Amino acid sequence: MPNRDRLGYLRGRWAAFRYWIARNRSQPPAVRAPPQADSESPQVPGFADYYVAVASAYRPRRYPGSADFFVSDSTGPRWESSWRYVVRGVVSIHRVPGVHFQILSPDYAPALANALRTALQHARENARPTAEAGHTHACLVS
Repeated sequence: MPNRDRLGYLRGRWAAFRYWIARNRSQPPAVRAPPQADSESPQVPGFADYYVAVASAYRPRRYPGSADFFVSDSTGPRWESSWRYVVRGVVSIHRVPGVHFQILSPDYAPALANALRTALQHARENARPTAEAGHTHACLVS
C-alpha cells in the first residue's frame, strides 16, 4: 500500500476498532426469534419493545459481495473510501450531478436513472450463470 494511503487506512481501522469496542462493551440479552403473528411481542428483560431489543442486539458485519453506490458530485473521496471497509467485494462508485438531497429530486432523477441503468447493464453482462436452469444473479446494493 502506498505511504500516502496507509495513514488513511490505519485511521479507518482504528475508528472501526474503537466502534467495535464501544458496541461490544455491554451486550444486551440475546433475541432468538421474532414474535408469531397471533401473539404479543415477547418480553426481553431490560427492553420495553421487542424491536428495540432486536436492533440493539444487531452487530454489523462486512457485506461479502460487491456493491454499487450512487453518490452526488459534492461527495468527497474520503467518504467514498469508507465503503471499502464495509464491503468485501468490488465497490463501484457512480457519481451523479447535484448535492446529496438533490439526486432524488425530479430535476436530477434522470441522471440517477441513467447511472442506475448503466450499473444494471454492467451487472447483467458480468453475472455468472447459476447451476440451475441458467439463471443469473447480480449482487447490487445501492
